[in-house]
Amino acid sequence: MRKLTACLMLLGMFVSKSSFAGLEEGASYYERGDFASALKEWQPLANHGDVHAQYNLCAMYYNGQGVKQDRSQAAAWCQKSADQGRIDAYYMLGVMYEYGQGVAQDYKQAAEWYLKAAEQDNVVAQHNLGGLYYRGDGVVQDYKQAAKWYLKAAEQGFSNSQLSIGLGYILGVGVAQDYAKGKEWLQKAAAQGNSQAQQHLKTLENESLHKSTKNSSNLPEWKSLGSTESATVYIDQSSIQQSGGNVKVWVLTDLITPVRIDGNLIRSMKNLYEMDCKSHRVRTLSFSWYLNSSGKGDATRSGTTPSPFDDIPNGNLVSKYLCSV
Repeated sequence: MRKLTACLMLLGMFVSKSSFAGLEEGASYYERGDFASALKEWQPLANHGDVHAQYNLCAMYYNGQGVKQDRSQAAAWCQKSADQGRIDAYYMLGVMYEYGQGVAQDYKQAAEWYLKAAEQDNVVAQHNLGGLYYRGDGVVQDYKQAAKWYLKAAEQGFSNSQLSIGLGYILGVGVAQDYAKGKEWLQKAAAQGNSQAQQHLKTLENESLHKSTKNSSNLPEWKSLGSTESATVYIDQSSIQQSGGNVKVWVLTDLITPVRIDGNLIRSMKNLYEMDCKSHRVRTLSFSWYLNSSGKGDATRSGTTPSPFDDIPNGNLVSKYLCSV
């Protein structure tokens, strides 16, 4: 299940410079944790149309601070604030429409509100909009657009976006494959304590992640293991890593007849496998699917979440080679 990437940076959002003393007094109460008194200061201002007070009430109802939590009320106040141009309110409406909080879930509306905020450099909105494009929620799935918004947020220092664009460069999803750039972005995210980036860097360490470029010096040396009725299978011998009875290796599979999986037409695929030769089991650590043969061009779909171990199919060419050496 996807985690809620939208986060409420409440204190920074609530404190707004204004000629209204009520805003500043409310902020002072809020900082001390006296939410009821903050509400008393902000409610009259919100009722009279103050855009900042309206947003503050939105967030208080969203979190149940000084009031009973009521996401419908939160959405109503955020809408009023957004109508007056408050960028944080654009973002919050995007969150509520994406997750169906206080409003009916509507990915298209979420994308529209995120875009309004993203265009004003709201970093979390940029990241979340990238996610919608990556998944095709409320918009036509477009990896290049996803990468565009991930990159904008990454350049502002948002670690989740640095992770996403880093993996994009490594796998060639939405951007030209560039291992060096990908690793650099992962390192930036890891330096901020992003645990997923740290884990990916450990996985990538000493492993050959393959580039589909015209520079032959960057290409792995694929060794053919032979063909089956459906495919020709290659491994990159330089990527082989052994630890006890387990072996990791990159495998390129060229399909004799293209197949369609989840709407994606596939002619070739690259997989990083980990094989447990002792128990005759295997799992996929990462994968990329390609429209072209030999893993050329941009990947149409990629993933880096390890799968569970499963039994190695009988006659598997890779296991026959790896588990016998």
